[in-house]
Amino acid sequence: MLHVGMLPGHANWADFFGNLAYVVIDELHSYRGVFGGHVANTLRRLRRICRHYGSVPQFIGTSATIGNPEELMHRLTGVHGVVYR
Repeated sequence: MLHVGMLPGHANWADFFGNLAYVVIDELHSYRGVFGGHVANTLRRLRRICRHYGSVPQFIGTSATIGNPEELMHRLTGVHGVVYR
């Protein structure tokens, strides 16, 4: 939905992107290969569009199975952050 429905026509979603405060990624996993690259590029594109409309959302990821959640979130989003366990 994000990649096909919202990001290409982002001007139609300007209020949404301008007010976006949180992006929650539930069940954060080790994404690899083409799919992992697609997920990372989509999230980074989301960040750029949000900045264009004046917001800097906080990215929140959840996982019960990953040993290095902070590293994976950084690789997916390009954002350094704090992880609470």
